Formats: sequence, C-alpha cells, structure tokens
Amino acid sequence: MNISELKGNTPVKLEYYLGGEVRKYDTKIVAIKNNIVLVEKILEADGSFAQFSQEMIANLFYMQQSKLYVWSDVKIEKVTLKQEVYYKVTLSDTNAEHINRRGAYRLFIGKETLASVTFAEGARAIKMVLKDVSEGGFAVVSNEELEMNKRIEVRLEVTEGKFMRLCGHVVRIQLVDENRKEYVYGCALGQPSEELARYVMKNQMLNRKK
Repeated sequence: MNISELKGNTPVKLEYYLGGEVRKYDTKIVAIKNNIVLVEKILEADGSFAQFSQEMIANLFYMQQSKLYVWSDVKIEKVTLKQEVYYKVTLSDTNAEHINRRGAYRLFIGKETLASVTFAEGARAIKMVLKDVSEGGFAVVSNEELEMNKRIEVRLEVTEGKFMRLCGHVVRIQLVDENRKEYVYGCALGQPSEELARYVMKNQMLNRKK
C-alpha cells in the first residue's frame, strides 16, 4: 500500500521505542504530500503535547480489513500551522509493508510457559516451551501428544510483569525428537491480533539494528 491511497481523517497509530519503552498514540491524517504526512495533534495523558526525539525508532500503522500495514523508521516533528498544532511525519518510504501475512517474520522466544490446553473433559495446564511467535500465530514445544485443531492458550511476556494472552488452534504438528517424544505444535490465532503484530514488528526492527 502506498501512503497516497490514504485520505484525510483516516485513523492511524504512531508508535515509538526508546530505551525499552513503548509509546502508542492514536491520531488521524490531516493531509499527505509526497512522503510527508500531517496528522492531528497528539496529547499525553496529562494534556501536554507529545515529545519525540530523533534517536527513537518510530513507526506509522494503519489497519484495513484485518490487514496491518506499517511505514517503518519514520521521523516525527511537532509543527504549528495557522496557530494550530500538528505533527509532521516524514516517511523513509511511501510504500508500506503488509505485515499480516502467511510466512511472516517469526520472533524467537524460547521460554517455558504453562499452557492451557482444552480437552473434552475441560482445560488442563501443561508445561511447554513457547518457541516463537508471528503476526498470525505461535509455536510451542511439548512432550504431550496432541491432535490437530486442539485449542492452546499461552501467555507472552511483552515487558517485565506484563503479559499478552495468545489463543490458537493446532494447524501443524512436527515430531522433532522420536526418543523423547518431543513435538512442535504450530498454532494459528482465531483472529488477527494488532497488538501481537506490533510487538513482533517492534522486535524485528530492534533485532535488525543490533
């Protein structure tokens, strides 16, 4: 998607990452010219104008029919036009990346988790390893033998002490260690998660900069 396809008053989201901190702002497009996007004023919770530094990693997001688009590495600057405050977003590329797709970037997690697996008799807690996550789902490793379409729910720690709940159904089974009966279960989310897509994209960009 090209930025020129969006019109005035279109809702968008700005996010920036600095020192491990994530800030999210909902705003609307006012005008677009080439690679410059003018958006409505952005306020903090206390009513003050949001401040952006040049050292931050910032992205512009747009959701359309469950498809998430991102313009990465944007620059944000507060400007005043005709005594009104706006924010000027300068794009590094006018074409967005569609990040809600199959074969999407997989973010390695590799952490033990207590998963909730639904059986006929009810849910049961099973120790698993959350192998990786992507915009469309996640993969877990377990010694438990499960069937296709089995419902699995896990928690992903996005920041210290803050978790994101992921719920999916098994769509892929791979036996990786026959002796230990170790399986990898690929799970698809029931519906797209904008929060998970943003989390994966943020970490993908941070990994690129290492």
